[in-house]
Amino acid sequence: MPKLSGPLILLAAFGGFFLALFLVFQVVDSEFFRGDPDLGGSAVAVKNAKTAEAHAQCAKAAHAAHPPADYTAWDLGFDRYLVKVGAGDGAVRPYLCRALNPGGAAAWTVQSLEYPGDPD
Repeated sequence: MPKLSGPLILLAAFGGFFLALFLVFQVVDSEFFRGDPDLGGSAVAVKNAKTAEAHAQCAKAAHAAHPPADYTAWDLGFDRYLVKVGAGDGAVRPYLCRALNPGGAAAWTVQSLEYPGDPD
């Protein structure tokens, strides 16, 4: 068996390390981790038909007689929405709501409904 030199072994180890690192970045950058880009998502507040529906579903979960006009909504992507309702006209307590609409189905799920200032 031929004797391998130290620098050759070191070069092979570095090459293996960088190959493994390259493969890890390829997997992390794949659609599996990023999700479907068509499902959107935004870091800024938006008002569109989907966020308005999320707002209506959250208002129903909060037992509001009508969805308050004073609200801020975010499309988090992957059919997830965040709705924040301020004090507004005083008819509804302020709340923060997370709603899910899987696959754009007719059925919505309110994942959480939180009232600021309430003890946990």
